[in-house]
Amino acid sequence: MAMSQTQMLMAALLVQQGLCAGIWLIAAQLKLGRASALHWATATGLIAVTIGLVLQRDAGTSMWIVAAQNIMLMAGLVVLRRGVEVFLKSTPRDAEHALVIGLHASLAGLISWLDAPVREMALLGSAVGAWILWRMAYEIFQGTSVEVHRKAAIWCTVPAATIGAVFAVRAVFLLVSTNENKGYLTEDNTSHLVAAMSMMVYGFVMNALMLAMTVLRLVHRLKHQSEHDALTDLLNRRAMTQLIETEDRRRQQPGAGFALLSADIDHFKRINDQFGHAVGDEVLRRVAQAMRQACRPTDRVGRVGGEEFLVLLPGAPRSMVSSISERLVSAVRRLEFADVAPGLRVTISVGVAMADGVMEPVDLLLKRVDRALYEAKHAGRDRIVQAAAAV
Repeated sequence: MAMSQTQMLMAALLVQQGLCAGIWLIAAQLKLGRASALHWATATGLIAVTIGLVLQRDAGTSMWIVAAQNIMLMAGLVVLRRGVEVFLKSTPRDAEHALVIGLHASLAGLISWLDAPVREMALLGSAVGAWILWRMAYEIFQGTSVEVHRKAAIWCTVPAATIGAVFAVRAVFLLVSTNENKGYLTEDNTSHLVAAMSMMVYGFVMNALMLAMTVLRLVHRLKHQSEHDALTDLLNRRAMTQLIETEDRRRQQPGAGFALLSADIDHFKRINDQFGHAVGDEVLRRVAQAMRQACRPTDRVGRVGGEEFLVLLPGAPRSMVSSISERLVSAVRRLEFADVAPGLRVTISVGVAMADGVMEPVDLLLKRVDRALYEAKHAGRDRIVQAAAAV
């Protein structure tokens, strides 16, 4: 028997989902978010199998088979959502997933037992699908906002939220509709063609969304790695230089001065020689964390050399610069290393340069703060020295 146009579209959708499942399996093999990729491959596989079974459905199909297909489709959406949770490193809401599938299966079984029209099953599937997609959209927004930024989160949220809205509209339409037409895909009509084409678009959009999230994470991580020190996760020299140059350009605005601190761990070579490089690395990590915690949220801390750090204090007046400098020195003094090197005590020397007066090139500012740091170390270390004003 020749296939209807709707069946042909559904067959194309079956091929589309099968190809997407294969792509996610390849991504898993390449370790591009392996756990989430396996979830998405399973989800698209379940959806593809469901579509294949739906293609075989006709007026003689048992309602129990229709229910099983409906449950399989919802299971695919749940696995898709769980893959998003794994991808975003949030705790999977397995209790909620089990409740959704269990409740859906119970209602689908009741509809089958009552031999209700297929419309009732479609209503149930549309309502549950809308819930799953909206919950997934919310999780995408929250997770992407934290990991990347709010604008990207909005763009990633729109597709899932929109498809969820379409499911909800369909549920409302079915709820108020009195049409008892069985609606099998062997029948060609405008609503069936639109539904089949819509499902093709949904399938493409959802897989494109998952791919976009994967690429976005890769780009974000590459950018992060290019700007941050691998050991301490502080900004590196290049990133700090760019930030300082940006602040320097803002100095022409009223109240837009800034301060620059250069800090150096005292006797760091001696620490490496006496305790080993593993302890030296741990010292760097703990000093970096202490310095970051001692600063304001708007301040920027970078590791620019072996044991050398730069701290940018935007818009900080001299009194605040002095307070922050003291906090940095005190925070490092209080660090404990008993678990890795009993008896070890670490201090830092700090040079401070204000950039709130005479305009000067950034390289001269860096030389001023370096001279102040040298004076602090030459004067006995574990102290703060203020650089002379620019002339």
